[in-house]
Amino acid sequence: MSAGTVRFLTLVALAVGCAKQAEFQPPAGAEARAEPGQVATPERVPTPAASGPPLASSGAPSNQQSPRRCSPDATPPGALALTFTKIHSGPVLSAAVGTPPRAAIWTGQGVILFEGTKASELPAPHLPPGASVELFFGRDNQPRLLGFAPGASATSGQEIPVYLRFRHGAFRPEPSELGPLGAPRGALYGVLGFADPEVVCRPRQFCLVKRTTGWRRAPAYDEPVRLVLRGGQVFALHADRIEQLGERGFAPLAPARAFVHPSDVWLAAHGELWVVDGSADGVFRLSGGRWEAVASPVTEPRAVIGSSDHAVLVVGASGAAELDGTGFRCPSGVEGPLHLALQVGDDLWLAGASGLYVGPLRPATR
Repeated sequence: MSAGTVRFLTLVALAVGCAKQAEFQPPAGAEARAEPGQVATPERVPTPAASGPPLASSGAPSNQQSPRRCSPDATPPGALALTFTKIHSGPVLSAAVGTPPRAAIWTGQGVILFEGTKASELPAPHLPPGASVELFFGRDNQPRLLGFAPGASATSGQEIPVYLRFRHGAFRPEPSELGPLGAPRGALYGVLGFADPEVVCRPRQFCLVKRTTGWRRAPAYDEPVRLVLRGGQVFALHADRIEQLGERGFAPLAPARAFVHPSDVWLAAHGELWVVDGSADGVFRLSGGRWEAVASPVTEPRAVIGSSDHAVLVVGASGAAELDGTGFRCPSGVEGPLHLALQVGDDLWLAGASGLYVGPLRPATR
């Protein structure tokens, strides 16, 4: 198995989101201007209406501006912290949202389906040995498992693809849903769900970009890459950089920025892009056309999600913290390690090795 494939297997284990063609070879770290509709162009990233968290003056996080980590006594007096309730005690590798309140988690052994507070364990899927998968919902509001397993040899392209759809009481292979990517060999990676677009890729071949208005193809990477869908935009999280899907394929964000190990992004409604970089132990924000580093009160941050109009919730090894323009607040009832954060209706779900926690979103600002 190639080093890149091993790197992807590791990333999916922590996170539980096309062949390069001659006409599309973006250089890593190039200062490329984003295509129309990409969040990275300065014109597309307005200055927020409210000021953000305390920012470091350099491109790296500065713990001097946030010396304390989240702990029960770290939230300032009078600051209302979010409260979470633990609803599942086992580890969670991946999670997905259907039509709220429907959601599901992948534990590595099986899928647990939630209908509000009611939970039911689905029949376990039959996976090839060593399979690494992510959980999604399809547009039929049923769970899907997407990924791959190592092949009998370490030759690239000989991996065993996994695409299972829950149908008639069991997880069943549905290669016909993948069209030309339904071949029996080759890794699969991508992102599925209700929102446009859905993207399914096979390394060294191509990506299928599926929208309600039609399908098209885009160049694929040479190795599997984690894809995430945020605010209608698809981002590719490489080991050292982030790229965004445009009309001609994936291209570096503009302005481009090198990362150490980006694990998640969040695109706010007003245009800010947030990135968590676990190896750098930091959080980064793209606002007003420039990158700013935010000192993280959470060790080894892994995921980020909006908790209100101008605040985000960051989760990581030590738990969770909410960042806003005045500093940070520490949610109660949450323990790390965590690596997933998602919205299910009016609730926030935080999940990881320590279990699954549910809490309310903050009310929208009037």
